[in-house]
Amino acid sequence: MNEQNIRIQTAVLSDIPELLSLETASFVTSDGLLTERAFRYHIKRSNLCLIARDEDSNQMTAYVLVLPHRKSARIYSLAVAKKFQHRGIARAMLREVMDEICNRGIPVLKLEVRRENTGAIALYQSLGFHIQNIIQDYYGPNEDAIGMQWRPPKNL
Repeated sequence: MNEQNIRIQTAVLSDIPELLSLETASFVTSDGLLTERAFRYHIKRSNLCLIARDEDSNQMTAYVLVLPHRKSARIYSLAVAKKFQHRGIARAMLREVMDEICNRGIPVLKLEVRRENTGAIALYQSLGFHIQNIIQDYYGPNEDAIGMQWRPPKNL
């Protein structure tokens, strides 16, 4: 499977059980796991919650949750199921998010990523994100985050 075999779509309430399964498989409790209530809230609001499904099996392979505001948007969470990692899914989802941010006229997209997550940092940088700051102890003692941001090109 590669990025061409996925379907990216807006999450709906019936996706919540799969979202919860992906959330608990991808993150640890100390990360502050999203709950059923939180997913329900974000899906019902104007927040951007996208999922990716494998075209053949219809299995949820990834999700991204973005919190948009007028002056900026924040990628709150991005998870790709382990068996689907390194296949371009995160890149495809981020491109979809970036297109939506442009369509909404939001001037900046922000995120935080674990300082040790060099693969994710490289992916974000390849898409035009820039490091803005280091946030000490963001994920816990001695677990720093890197704050990054992306601005849509001026000619869009």
